[in-house]
Amino acid sequence: MKHDDVDRALGQASRASEPVDPALLARIAGTLGASVEPVRPLPSSAALVSRAAATCAAAAVVSALALGAYGVRIMSAAQVLAIFPAAAVLIVLAATFAVRETIPGSPRRAPAWAMPAIAASVFTAAYSIAFDDYRTPRFLAQGLICLRAGLIVAIPTAAAVWWGLRRGYVVNRAAAGLTQGALAGLAGAVMLEIHCANFEAPHKMVWHTGVLIVAAAVGALIGRFRKS
Repeated sequence: MKHDDVDRALGQASRASEPVDPALLARIAGTLGASVEPVRPLPSSAALVSRAAATCAAAAVVSALALGAYGVRIMSAAQVLAIFPAAAVLIVLAATFAVRETIPGSPRRAPAWAMPAIAASVFTAAYSIAFDDYRTPRFLAQGLICLRAGLIVAIPTAAAVWWGLRRGYVVNRAAAGLTQGALAGLAGAVMLEIHCANFEAPHKMVWHTGVLIVAAAVGALIGRFRKS
């Protein structure tokens, strides 16, 4: 069959088809019109990133002030400069990753798992530079206290981040859960930097960073098995 034969067959089919009843078309149009409602457009990506980052930072600061800002009060200027500017950059980066997973077609310059890996590496490097006490008395007991406190902050932060991004469309639920969990974990980790007065480098490397890793892992699991 040639192209001309196909065109001829389609033309004959269109001529042979009966016209549709105008009343039927009117009923269909009326049904569709009754169910269509105006949709409020999503904010820009930059606005979503700003809101998610602000949610994380506010959760960290407010919870640290509520518990007591004991750690930051005794930090040296060098320690503050080693920790908090890096934390601010990581919060914005994590918010960018989280927003990206709610907008299909967003450019993927790195996989979702890279976010917690980058954050953990940066924090570990900052701790190694800023703190030189490598003793580990009561390593487990004190560490579990900080891990629990950080996760307690991360849980409501994750809920707030999810609420702010809920109108997006998630294609990969595990990746979205991981990035939102990592952002919430950063809130817990930054809270600990403001609150915790334990300046032992191993404590910070394992337990403060552990809040971020655990929150990201739990977020990925929740996203993976969430039905809707």
